[in-house]
Amino acid sequence: MAALLTALALAGCSGAAGMVRDAATGRPVADATLQASNHGWGARDGQLVWDKEKISTTTSGTDGAFRFDVGGGVNLRVRASGYPDVETSFCPRDTLVLLGGPYPRLRADRRLIFADRLGAADGDRAHPPGLAREYGVAAAGPAFGDESRLRVEATGGIRFVAGTGAIPPPPRLPYAHSVELDFRRDCGWLFVSDGKAPVAVIEARPPSGRQDPGQPWVWSMLYAPLQEADD
Repeated sequence: MAALLTALALAGCSGAAGMVRDAATGRPVADATLQASNHGWGARDGQLVWDKEKISTTTSGTDGAFRFDVGGGVNLRVRASGYPDVETSFCPRDTLVLLGGPYPRLRADRRLIFADRLGAADGDRAHPPGLAREYGVAAAGPAFGDESRLRVEATGGIRFVAGTGAIPPPPRLPYAHSVELDFRRDCGWLFVSDGKAPVAVIEARPPSGRQDPGQPWVWSMLYAPLQEADD
């Protein structure tokens, strides 16, 4: 059986405050309802149980700012009038939640795999994976393990945009050749260019990996081809 590892997985929310903004305009979104949830020890029918869901709710102010009175949680659900609902997670520091934007139905739910080829374990008809080298993307750093830093480069250029929730508009070209990330503070999106236009967006979260017996580690990050936004 393949061994599994998710590097730097969030065990809880290290911050319980942030901002809600429109992904396309950057304007604050007021009166958004935010619900933080987590699972842990709790009581059910008089018994001590694991996996008790704990929920906290708050609302964004006129400036889009929000704060939870408690420590928050891992999962974050956001609802605001005029926007599709967002289900996401907290960032390591203050969380910038983006709503709406140009890609309301696009999800970074495919795996961008850092390997020479796709294997049998990579098959997924609903969310077919892709090879990082097909986009000219390479990555290196101790985040491929148990630390937080990662360097990502792309032959056509790459650009980091902070935030979580909805995918924002891609920045204008040109992009840099590489980006340095530290997942103790950074969460957001990596836009990848082919040198002429943005072609893919990668969720800037710690990579996950697997290892078949006797084989090297295979690492992946979640991404979406931007041409799917036009489908």
